[in-house]
Amino acid sequence: KDMYKVLEIEEFPYAAFKGKLAEKLDMEVEQNQKILVKGTFSIHGVEKPLEVTVDLKPTPDGVMFYTFWPINITDYGIKRPSVFFIKVEDEHQIVIEGVLIEDESR
Repeated sequence: KDMYKVLEIEEFPYAAFKGKLAEKLDMEVEQNQKILVKGTFSIHGVEKPLEVTVDLKPTPDGVMFYTFWPINITDYGIKRPSVFFIKVEDEHQIVIEGVLIEDESR
C-alpha cells in the first residue's frame, strides 16, 4: 500500500515499455535467443529511451520473454521513501516476463 502512495498510482496508474526488436528473431529456433530491443520506458509520467537485451524463446503457444534493467527512481520524479529515517535505495530493478501471442483478430 505504501508503494501505491510513493508511485502516486491515482495520478500515474501505468508503467509501460514500448519497443522494437533491433535484431532478427529466428522463429524456427525453439531455444532462448538474446535480442536487443530499443524503445522507451515510462513510469510516473516520465518517459525515457531504453535499450535492453531480452531473452526470447519461440514456442508453439507464442514467444516467451524475460528481461530486467535497473532504474533510479529519482530519474522518474519518484521521491525516495524512508523507513524509520532510513532512505530506500534510489536504484531498483525492473523485471518483466510473459508470453507474446499472435493477435488473431487482425
